[in-house]
Amino acid sequence: MGKLHKKITPEFADFIARQKVFFVATAPADVSHRVNVSPRAPGSSVAVLDEHTIAMADLSGSGAETAAHLMQTDGRM
Repeated sequence: MGKLHKKITPEFADFIARQKVFFVATAPADVSHRVNVSPRAPGSSVAVLDEHTIAMADLSGSGAETAAHLMQTDGRM
């Protein structure tokens, strides 16, 4: 199971920077839609901005579902 941490420590930031690939999963609030899992490349596509913020490039692929899910205004993301 995943864990919820209060902040991104320097150790977590270093761990993130060393990854070869990582995945972002998003899901719409409407349960009739599907979950989208997108691979992300390391390097300039992801950055730890501070102890509470990670930024990533939103490069559209086959459907840009991640962007669509992030546009929802229900406060989940």
